[in-house]
Formats: sequence, structure tokens, C-alpha cells
Amino acid sequence: MDQNKLRQFISQALMSGHGEESIVNFIKSNMKSNLASSASSNNAPVGSNVTPNQNFVSLVAKYFPQDQVQNALKVIQGESGGNPQAVGDNYPIKGEIRPSYGLFQIRTFPNRPSPEQLMDPEQNVAYAAQLYKNQGWKPWTAARKLGLVN
Repeated sequence: MDQNKLRQFISQALMSGHGEESIVNFIKSNMKSNLASSASSNNAPVGSNVTPNQNFVSLVAKYFPQDQVQNALKVIQGESGGNPQAVGDNYPIKGEIRPSYGLFQIRTFPNRPSPEQLMDPEQNVAYAAQLYKNQGWKPWTAARKLGLVN
């Protein structure tokens, strides 16, 4: 299911009276099925112990391509442990301390959202999706550890 179809599905399900929890559970069960069949067909690494907050599943599904939702959830788990208030990387890089913030642990380089914006889960996921679109999984250490970066 592509991103537009997923958005349309979620919108229709909400208008039909389905609760967010049942929609998220449906999406998660379909992702597990798709991931399992994908992994068995191409021997892709699978991190089975990802249990993200349900709100983050719908946020990630809103911004990332459908085929990358599970990978994005694994990266969140590896980067912040699913903590939207996580602050990390408080050490100098090239003489500057540029902490990383939020779910995807995005660093505060110039021309990026502010720390306050990056602590907002929706803004963090939206910016992470933009980074992913431009650079793939390269910006994230967790993605390298998961084998998502060539």
C-alpha cells in the first residue's frame, strides 16, 4: 500500500468510527505479515523486538514510504528507545557540541529545526522523513547497525 492509499485508509477508517488503536493494530499486523514474507524472500535482517508507542506507528506511517515504516520504527527504537524527549550526543564534533533530539535523534545543525521543534514527535518524524528522502538511512547510527545502509 503506498503512502497516499495508507492515508486514505486511515481517514476512511476514522470516519467509519474505528478507533485509532484498532487502526494501528491492523496496520501493525499487516506490516508484520509483509515484513515476514519480505524477510523470507530476501533474507533481510529483521529486528523482532521493536515495540513502539502506537502513536509513533501512525506518525511514521503518515510521513515515511509504506515499505520503510518498519525500518523507521527500528531506527527510532535504536536511536531514542522510543523516547520523544531523548537528548543525546552531547560531545564535541569538529569542535562544536551539537546535541541530537527526539525520536530520531536529529542533530541541531544550521538550517534544521530547533531543539524545541525536534522534541515534538510529529515535527521530528516529519524532518526525519525529509532526511530519509534526501539521504536514505545514512544519517542514523542505528540504521547502520541494523544493516540498512550499504
